[in-house]
Amino acid sequence: MRSMDKCFCASFLVLLCLSSFQVIFAANYVPAEKTLLNCGANSDQTDSDGRQWTSDKGSSFLSSSEKSSTATASTQDPAVPQVPYLTARIFRSSFTYTFPVVSGHKFVRLYFYPSSYSGLNASDALFSVTAGSYTLLNNFSVAQTADALNYVSIMKEYLLNVNGDTLNITFSPSSNPSSAYAFVNGIEIVSMPDIYSKPDGVTIVGQDVPIIIDNATALEDVLRLNVGAFGVPESADPNVKIRYPSGDALIQCPR
Repeated sequence: MRSMDKCFCASFLVLLCLSSFQVIFAANYVPAEKTLLNCGANSDQTDSDGRQWTSDKGSSFLSSSEKSSTATASTQDPAVPQVPYLTARIFRSSFTYTFPVVSGHKFVRLYFYPSSYSGLNASDALFSVTAGSYTLLNNFSVAQTADALNYVSIMKEYLLNVNGDTLNITFSPSSNPSSAYAFVNGIEIVSMPDIYSKPDGVTIVGQDVPIIIDNATALEDVLRLNVGAFGVPESADPNVKIRYPSGDALIQCPR
C-alpha cells in the first residue's frame, strides 16, 4: 500500500480543468503563519523532512470545555512516518480547534492514519469536519478511503479564505453507528497568496464562459501533477514556485 502523504508532492491537484497557466515564486511571498500541529503527541517533534511539529498537549488551540483523548497507533506501517501519524487525538463528540490567524487565504491540511487507537475499531471512525463555514468532510471514513485508494495514510488538503482573526476547525462524529468517533493525527495551516482570484474569472477547458473564483469559494486539492521534472520535499512546499498548467482541477466545498 502507498502513503498518500508520500504521493503528495509527486502529483498536484484539483477539480474543474483550467486552461490558464500561472507561476508564483515563493521568494516573493512570505507566509504570515505556518502551523504544524502534531495531535496527541506528548512533546514537540521533528518529522523526517526536518519540519518542526508542535504538540497539541495543553495547547491554547484546544477548548478546555470540550472532551477528547489521546492515543498512539497500535501498529505502524513501514510506509507511514511517525510524525505526525503515530499519535492521534480522538473525539467522541464535537470538538473544535481554534487557531488565531491573519485574514487571508490558507492551505489547510488534515493528516489521518487508519489504525486502532486505545482499542477502538478503525472502521468506526466516521465523522465530519468543518472549517469556519465550510464543510470539508461529511460522514468521512478514513479506513474505507485508504482501502479504496490503496493508501496507508490520508492527507486532505484545502484552500480557503479566512475573514477575521480566527479559524475554527471542528470534528464531529457521525450519529450512526453509535460507536462512531472522530480523530486526527495532524493539522497544518499555512498562509498562501491569492492565486485564483481574477476579475475576468478563469476559463474551463472546452468551455467559453469563465467561472469566478472569489473569496467565498473554497477548493479541495484532489490531485497534484509534477510538471517540473523534480521532486518537491514537504519542507519546500509551498515555498517553491507553484505551477498550474492546463489540466488542473478545482472543487468547491459547500458552505
